[in-house]
Amino acid sequence: EPVPALEDLRPLVPKEPPEVATFWQQVDELTKLHGVELNHSRRAGLIAINLQQVVQAAKDHGLPMQSLPVLREHLRKSAVRKYLGSRAVNSAFEEKTVRCWLFAEPEQQA
Repeated sequence: EPVPALEDLRPLVPKEPPEVATFWQQVDELTKLHGVELNHSRRAGLIAINLQQVVQAAKDHGLPMQSLPVLREHLRKSAVRKYLGSRAVNSAFEEKTVRCWLFAEPEQQA
């Protein structure tokens, strides 16, 4: 019997457009390395981020970040952190309602 190719044995991982993968790498760097609070969600398993805040935080920390129009175009295709839509969110860390893009945490997509 032929040995299956390694790619055939891996679980199917959604393919991210490069713009989306880069965006999430920058968000992870901002939150984990720089301690920037970006997730406004009060619910476990849900990411609620304001794109303008992400772009500004990247600029403040000297990280390259794509423009808002590019982000808006590509983030709808986010697969690993599935795009769920956008709406106003009662912020977990600001005393106000913030317009956010919503994504599912990867482990919540089983």
